[in-house]
Amino acid sequence: MAGVEEQSALSARLRQLRAQQFSAPVTQGQLARAMRVSTPTISAWENGTQVPPEDRLRSLALFYATSRSLEGPNLLDVGALTKDEERVRRELIDELVQLREAQSAPRPGRQTGALGGRFYYYPDGLPVRIIGSKLSPYEVLPSPLTPEILQAARRVRTLLGEAAPAGTDAALEELKRYVDVVDVLRDLIDQAGSRRDDVSDSDWNLLARAFKGGGNQYADPWHPNGVESLWNGDMDAVVELHGHIRAENSGSDVRWLLDTEVTADDLAGGHIVILGGGPSYYPQPDSFLGFLVRRLNLPIDSTFPPDDFEYGGRFLVRTDDEGRPDDNGQHLEEHRPRFLTENGDRVVQHGQPVLEYDVALLGRFPNPLNLGATVTVCTGIFSRGTYGAVRAFTDSHLRARNEKYLDEHLDLTNFWMLLHVPVLTTPTGAQTVTPDLTRPFHRLRTSS
Repeated sequence: MAGVEEQSALSARLRQLRAQQFSAPVTQGQLARAMRVSTPTISAWENGTQVPPEDRLRSLALFYATSRSLEGPNLLDVGALTKDEERVRRELIDELVQLREAQSAPRPGRQTGALGGRFYYYPDGLPVRIIGSKLSPYEVLPSPLTPEILQAARRVRTLLGEAAPAGTDAALEELKRYVDVVDVLRDLIDQAGSRRDDVSDSDWNLLARAFKGGGNQYADPWHPNGVESLWNGDMDAVVELHGHIRAENSGSDVRWLLDTEVTADDLAGGHIVILGGGPSYYPQPDSFLGFLVRRLNLPIDSTFPPDDFEYGGRFLVRTDDEGRPDDNGQHLEEHRPRFLTENGDRVVQHGQPVLEYDVALLGRFPNPLNLGATVTVCTGIFSRGTYGAVRAFTDSHLRARNEKYLDEHLDLTNFWMLLHVPVLTTPTGAQTVTPDLTRPFHRLRTSS
């Protein structure tokens, strides 16, 4: 019968709450007295022969929000709850009412998108927003050495005083001499521009990068050839995912945007996919995306130590005393990318350490601003991990296998997992390999 599984899920959840929410099980009699109903009514709710009205579910959420509910015969006032208790109450209301509402909805057969996938198929037709993280100007814009740079370096040196590295003063003098003469070298490049047919491309590109700037002039939003996508830190993943979601969901409004461009309407209007910029990248109170991410209650942070900021990033999972993931846990469990090493040092090839496995966070959650939609997170310590997390459900060779694993082991509407994403080194560069979720080594941690 339509709704039987949801009804069973609701009654099972009510039984679980009574047995496990507090340090000791609650009796049906205790709950009945607090709720001012009969004990047979509690029993009927828990065996599925009756469905609690929504107002009763809200009262149950209030009861299970705090163990102080056991101290008296009546429910506490909502205003008496602590901040953490109020958060638990809100989450329980959302969960229990959703389970109840699912009973009245027709239960469709298993549906797939046009490509045959399910993970990125959204049958409700709601808009989909793919949000990528914006690179910093330091990483994108041209940065030729100028007198202003010399002045900034001198101010920083003065600020550090005796803590400045040895040789700083000599380096600043050398930099001053360079700034004084570098205009001549820029003129050399400008004049060589009129003889590009005679100058080799390799010489031109090398000199132009060294003396005209180290970034990309087309990242300038005012340039006639301005290319907005140059600012996206995970454009490989965006291109992969945008095309896939458009193909699976023909007719849906699917767009990508940078995290700095997000509006409230984007977040509340439909499904959200966050690429890159791990959960701790959005702490700003005035960030729309930060507002959303903080409400996912992920027990995961990412950190990048100052002494190894470029390559030393790792995910931190907060756990309780028994090692279970817990948003309020006091213990931290580290998961780092794996580099090829020799005698304890990272092996360097082509000027870069050889990455063998990135770590990625993949998760899906109800959208806290629109419970009829979802939030999906795909982020790695490096861009390789973000791309691998996306490919787990776009790769035609492994998509069905990975979806089957999720179906059998996790709640597809509310889960997270940390993954190893293999990175293969080739003569032409590193390539990201799609993780196989059925391989235990590729799964580092899951939410259940």
